[in-house]
Amino acid sequence: MKMTIRLLAIASAMTLLCGASRAADATPIEEIHAAVKKLALATNYSWSIHTENVNTNSTRKAPSPVDGKTSSEGITALVFHRPDTTLEVYLRQTNGVVKLKDQWKTLKDAAEINEPAGRNPARYLAKMATAYRTPAEDARVLMASMVKVEKVVDAIEGDLTSTATHDLIANGSRRGDNLPPGLTDPHASVKFWIKEGSVERFQYHISGSMTFGATEVKLDRLTTVEIKDVGTTKLEVPDEVKRLLAP
Repeated sequence: MKMTIRLLAIASAMTLLCGASRAADATPIEEIHAAVKKLALATNYSWSIHTENVNTNSTRKAPSPVDGKTSSEGITALVFHRPDTTLEVYLRQTNGVVKLKDQWKTLKDAAEINEPAGRNPARYLAKMATAYRTPAEDARVLMASMVKVEKVVDAIEGDLTSTATHDLIANGSRRGDNLPPGLTDPHASVKFWIKEGSVERFQYHISGSMTFGATEVKLDRLTTVEIKDVGTTKLEVPDEVKRLLAP
C-alpha cells in the first residue's frame, strides 16, 4: 500500500514537472496564444482602456477612457468617460443600446436623431460601438499580426505588420476605414503581460506623421488595456436594456 502511494506521488510529481517543462519550452508567441485563448474562454471579466499622447506636442486629442464588462450571456457593457458626459452602452452580437438623456435607445435609433446644426455625436458612437471588440478579441487580432516577437523582462512584445498598423491608425482617426491624409512613417508595436497563464494587460503603440493642409501633425499614441476580475465580474443589466437587446 505504501509503495502504491509512493508511486502515485512520484507519477504526480513527474506530471507537474513535464507540464512546467512544456510551459518553459513554449515560444513567446505560443505563450501569448495560450494566454489569449484562456482569456477568451473566461465566463466573464472586466477591463479598463486608457489612451495617452506620448508626444505632448500633438494637437490630436486622445480617445476618452473606457471601462467594460462582459458576461457569459454574451452581453458587453461599456462606459465611455468623455470630458463633458458619461455614455453607457450595452452590446449583444449585432444589437446595441445606449443611454441618452436618461432614456435607453437602440444604436440604430440613436444614429437617426436629428441634432441642431446637423451634428449627431450618437451617430459616431453607434458606428464605433457596432465595431467594438472585447479585449480578448482585440488581443487575438493583435497577436496574429505580431512580428519580431521577443521576451523583455516581464512581458512579451513585437512589432505589428504594416496592414495591422494601418488598421489601427485608421480606426483611431475617426475617418472610418480611411487612413489620415498624408500619413508617413507609420509604425505600431504591441506588448503583452501574462499572469497565471492569462492576459493581464496589453499595450499597443502607434506613431507616424499626418498632414492636414499645410500643417504636419505628429501621431504618437499609447493605449493600455488592463484586465481584472476574471471569473468574478458581476454584470447587472437593466430590464429595458434586455428587452431592446433581444433578438
